[in-house]
Amino acid sequence: MNTKYMIGLKCKKTRKRGKEPKPFKSKSKINTIKGITVNPNTDLPAFTFEEDTSCVDFRSVILLDDDLEEIGQSDIARQRHVILKRTGDTAKQRKPDEL
Repeated sequence: MNTKYMIGLKCKKTRKRGKEPKPFKSKSKINTIKGITVNPNTDLPAFTFEEDTSCVDFRSVILLDDDLEEIGQSDIARQRHVILKRTGDTAKQRKPDEL
């Protein structure tokens, strides 16, 4: 998936071992993705956020749709719908490998 379409989506941290996820640095449980970078602590791809200066690995967040419902990693059809809705694209304009 082309990660540039994730910018502007909301996300929350994943749960670990049945515990509630920690809030972001902004004390919020939901943040808006501002950019994509490499986490200097783990050398893994990570998100930066509009609400604070934190940097969180891709694997540690769950993307949310416009209704703040979780978008599962394997739920490609729903994920594409949110991305296309946000960008104003139609499925006919893009090849599957471009998303």
